[in-house]
Amino acid sequence: MKINSFQFLFVSGILILIFGILPAGLGEYLAERDPALVLIARDNVPYQPINFFEQSGAVFSGFIVKPAYMSLSLLLIIFLWNRKARDVQLLRWGLIFFLAGEVACAINYNFYRENSAFMEYLHSFGMALGIAYILLALIEGLDSRLIRFTSSYEICSFLGLCNGCS
Repeated sequence: MKINSFQFLFVSGILILIFGILPAGLGEYLAERDPALVLIARDNVPYQPINFFEQSGAVFSGFIVKPAYMSLSLLLIIFLWNRKARDVQLLRWGLIFFLAGEVACAINYNFYRENSAFMEYLHSFGMALGIAYILLALIEGLDSRLIRFTSSYEICSFLGLCNGCS
């Protein structure tokens, strides 16, 4: 049975997700029993107010910019849904993982006050997978549409620069 790169990335992502959740869950369990972290959870930490401009910047980026690029990625996912080209499919999966990571970040910020290690893990995992798939889509698109290095049917664009393929 031959495994293609998409199947390999998918299985690798699932394994990373499973084995990455275990330490995050264990960390959450142990953090509930740490006396120093219990004080932080009870809001017994020093508080420093921020000025109007810092607060305005945080609100603008969190409630205007973030929903804008999340909506844009959702529209791109919908637009690319039925496309059959391999590079476009990889781009779509990259955007799906990106959006899932950003949704986890929004949930962590709005509901858990940025205190959920599990949601932060999902955010980081979604960003890592999203960037990996988007970069793979870029490489695949450049190769299949411009360079044609791996194509057995078309002439490579670099053929005039080198002495030929071995």
